[in-house]
Amino acid sequence: MPIPPRHPGAPHKRLIRVIALWTSLLILLAFTANIIGIYLIGGIVAWSNWLDDHKLHFFVWRLFLYAASTAGWLWARRRLLQRDPESRLRVRFMEQIALPLALLIELSQWINL
Repeated sequence: MPIPPRHPGAPHKRLIRVIALWTSLLILLAFTANIIGIYLIGGIVAWSNWLDDHKLHFFVWRLFLYAASTAGWLWARRRLLQRDPESRLRVRFMEQIALPLALLIELSQWINL
C-alpha cells in the first residue's frame, strides 16, 4: 500500500519549485552568455551585429534542437500511450500546441518584432 504524501498539494509545490529553479538557471545562463559575448566582442552594438551576422547558424542550431526534441517526444509519446492509452487526447493537444508555437518562435526571429 503506497504511503500518502504529508500534504495533498506537496507534489505540485515540488514541481513548481523545480520549474522555477530550472527557469532561473536558464535565465542566468542566457544573461551570462550575453555579458561574456558583449565583453569579448567589444560592446553592445558589435554584439548585436555579430548576432545578426550569425542568424543562419543559430537557425541551423535550433533545427537540430527541434529534431532532437522531436525524437525524444516520439519516444516518450510511445511509452506514455502504452502506459496510459486514455491520454491520447491530451497528447494530441500538446502536439497541436507545440508545432504552431515553434513556428511562431522562428517567425519572430526572422521578422524582428
